[in-house]
Amino acid sequence: MNSKISYSLMSNVEIVDQALQYFMAFERESDDISFEEFYTFYNSISVSTRRILRSLETNTISDIPVTCKLNQSLVMGTIGGYNCKSDQNDIQGTLLSISLDTDEIGSISGIDNVNLHPITNANNNIDYSNIENLRKISELPNVNINNINGESCSNNGQYIIYGEISDISKVEEKYSNINLLLSSTKSIGLCEVNINKDDKNITIICQNSDKFEMSQIRIEKSLIQDSEGNNIFQIKSYSSPEQFSCDISLNSVKITTQGNNATEPETQVETEREQEPEPKPDPEQTKKGDSSRIWRTNSGLSGGTIAAIIIPLFIVIIALITVFVLMKKGILSKKDKNDANDSTIRKLNIISS
Repeated sequence: MNSKISYSLMSNVEIVDQALQYFMAFERESDDISFEEFYTFYNSISVSTRRILRSLETNTISDIPVTCKLNQSLVMGTIGGYNCKSDQNDIQGTLLSISLDTDEIGSISGIDNVNLHPITNANNNIDYSNIENLRKISELPNVNINNINGESCSNNGQYIIYGEISDISKVEEKYSNINLLLSSTKSIGLCEVNINKDDKNITIICQNSDKFEMSQIRIEKSLIQDSEGNNIFQIKSYSSPEQFSCDISLNSVKITTQGNNATEPETQVETEREQEPEPKPDPEQTKKGDSSRIWRTNSGLSGGTIAAIIIPLFIVIIALITVFVLMKKGILSKKDKNDANDSTIRKLNIISS
């Protein structure tokens, strides 16, 4: 693998005039290495199309060829920017996700990192076609990895990275829910970063998400972002002298916390569904017992359940009031006397006969 071109960044992903387009930025190892004038990538995307009200269809389109052309005005030091557009001009719908086919790309060592972050995540809001944002990347602190401890990874899916950070002035002491790609195994770790500002030591505790067998671990040079998509530091490439295997960690799924917005972003399909008005319940469906159509009250009971409680109670109350009124007027007492007299007369008739 040619490591002269390292990490890559993607932004401004959209469909314009039924063509896929985006911006990419690459880093070269030194200024004397020339950027290629053109790159061709193959992409897979998912799009949603609206057919009728409250009915959305998601389609996946694969092997879309995209040509990326170097923008000379966005070459700054070791970083170069590329404007990318697909040759296919019949793409319709709302773009939901995108991924690059990285198997055939051997000239860019950090290309796999592009697929780490979905386009709906906050990091896509960073416009890397803005030269000021590219300049900020060059000012980020660097992390040199000293070693990786994976002794317990085959049992609990956890490995620990130890290293040093060059500058502590713009970083916090702790970050959670950080994605880190092991390029040699294509496994992503969900990591917690702890920085000791006294000695600039950094500890990265990662929960492995994809089981792999005994392997030498390699991390390509890449940008590390927090859970909100902000760049926090660059991690330099590293290959571990020791090999280890790793199981899947039970803690490799993002957990929502109040202090750190770590929930997965909602897809646009879900957003569109939430914006559509909720239909009124169908009385026929309610009679048939379709509980999903029954509206719920604030108490948590359905309307049918409340009616089943109130109506019999109301009938009992009416009956008691009616009996009380009849007794008050003496109607019931007269009727009882008449019934008693009729019964006595019938008994005397039977005796006499």
